Amino acid sequence: SNYYLGVEFTSRAIKCLAGFCLNNQIYVLDKVEADCHGLKNGMIIDEPLVLKTFQSVVKEIEEHLKIHFTDVTVALPSLNMLCKVDTGTTITVDGNNVIQHVDTMNILTAMKKSNASLYKDLTIIDIVPDTYIINETERYDEEPLGKISQSLSLHGAIYALDTPLVNAVKHLIAQSGLTLKHLVPASHAAALYLSTKAKMPESYILLDIGYQLTTVSFVHNKTQIIDSKTILFGGDDITSEIGRRFNLSYNEAE
Repeated sequence: SNYYLGVEFTSRAIKCLAGFCLNNQIYVLDKVEADCHGLKNGMIIDEPLVLKTFQSVVKEIEEHLKIHFTDVTVALPSLNMLCKVDTGTTITVDGNNVIQHVDTMNILTAMKKSNASLYKDLTIIDIVPDTYIINETERYDEEPLGKISQSLSLHGAIYALDTPLVNAVKHLIAQSGLTLKHLVPASHAAALYLSTKAKMPESYILLDIGYQLTTVSFVHNKTQIIDSKTILFGGDDITSEIGRRFNLSYNEAE
């Protein structure tokens, strides 16, 4: 149950990674990457082809590791990504006012509902808490489970992505027979990884140049994406321009 499968859909490829968790650390066991012409500019343009490629990379990893996966976490290009911070509050459900995980889930559900109508053509895929507040002034970085308070407040980041892309990926994963465990913006996933590096600053600009897309994100508190913009320009465009200016073939320009 401690094995994990992660997949990233990029502008032209599917990247698959498998690992396990030990003492709250993730260890990578295997990774597979395959080009897929069913993807273009971060969108799925040929679902049958993308599904075939996706199932192929998952099968390859399962055969390498001799592990059968039932669920997957998917990272998506940060297309039209909207980032917002918000605070939600709930009355604790326990008769003795003991904070439970259900209180957090009630807040997240209410925040998702209250913000859903604000995002035209976007779908909220994640709400990431950063601060929990009880008794009005007590603040915690983690869920204050077992603490006593009549109410619980939660401050966190809300991430929404392009609805057609989100729906297409959800349908594709369902078609594959796997269960979709989490959807995450690729920029947030990158920030989470970089936060494990000791010398990373608290705030910085994250520049991710892909094959067809370039994403610029402002990261705060090491992991929180404050803003993120994606442009249709990537490494392929740079290579093509180098070839044009210096009269080189594409392979030579690379």
